[in-house]
Amino acid sequence: GTCGGFQYAVVEYARNVMGLKQASHGEESPESEEQVVTQLSCSLVGEEREVSTIPGTLLNDIYGPEPFMGFHYCNFGLSEKYVNQLFSNQNSPQNLRIGARAEDAGVEGIELVGHTFYIATLFQPQVGASDGKPLDPLILEFIKAASAS
Repeated sequence: GTCGGFQYAVVEYARNVMGLKQASHGEESPESEEQVVTQLSCSLVGEEREVSTIPGTLLNDIYGPEPFMGFHYCNFGLSEKYVNQLFSNQNSPQNLRIGARAEDAGVEGIELVGHTFYIATLFQPQVGASDGKPLDPLILEFIKAASAS
């Protein structure tokens, strides 16, 4: 998932794996006290931001160790308040881990340890291909993984 897919993957993981039954998305539940997805400090609508992968992750295998530019079209992301709680046991099977970050947007990519291809990103790798740009490495890997299934 990308952008909204990332956001709702975080909410569902918080609710159904971490047991935070009231976990919510700030855009759909602004009155909620347990917003795991909140409004970003600055809008990323139409913005490209430098994204860095985390060594040892699938996103690092796909993009490599050098930072890359990721296109964004969002105003919401993972609340820093929940990062430690959601990712405290990153290397255990079936746990979520951080795969990428951006200095000004926080967690940019997540992946499920032990899953063939469960990746969600705040940036949108699909943007640009319809304008004649080459397919993003994540899209190519997704096609490869789907073809192998």
